[in-house]
Amino acid sequence: PLNDVLQTRIFKPLGMTQTRMSNPEDIIPHRASGYWVDRTGATLRNRDATQTSSTLGAGGLLSSVHDMAKWDASLYGSTLLTDATKKAMWTAVSLPNGRSTNYAFGWDVSPYRNRPTVSHTGQVQGFVTSFTRLPEDGVAIIVLTNRYRINVSRIREVVADTFLGTVARQAP
Repeated sequence: PLNDVLQTRIFKPLGMTQTRMSNPEDIIPHRASGYWVDRTGATLRNRDATQTSSTLGAGGLLSSVHDMAKWDASLYGSTLLTDATKKAMWTAVSLPNGRSTNYAFGWDVSPYRNRPTVSHTGQVQGFVTSFTRLPEDGVAIIVLTNRYRINVSRIREVVADTFLGTVARQAP
């Protein structure tokens, strides 16, 4: 099963104790509830907990910001992935006409404010996430929300701009 493979090969070696495949029947202390806004935009509703378990690796993982930070730290070393694998993973695919797609193996590799980034966003009913790395700065911006249909890109940009502004003010 996918959960066993992920636990054995990734989560346990990295000490990611708060990450697992979603199962709505499991009792998980402090599990976040997901919400969405009804069609009128006025009423918050609980999401259907069974939907995240049906998406497997595409949205069926539960994690925490602490474990995502461990995942980010692993990407600077070679515990899980070789440098060659990471280079391939973060190299944008080009179209037949030579134009870049700014998309690699599951990662958006579009620059932000002239800095290289690698990122991935996702959503499943009740939750929207963003994981963005500014590798030259050694920074990860992790946005985990429990409300569907929210613009996590805007949150990520505010955090990034705050950080980058701090870096600019510290430059000689």
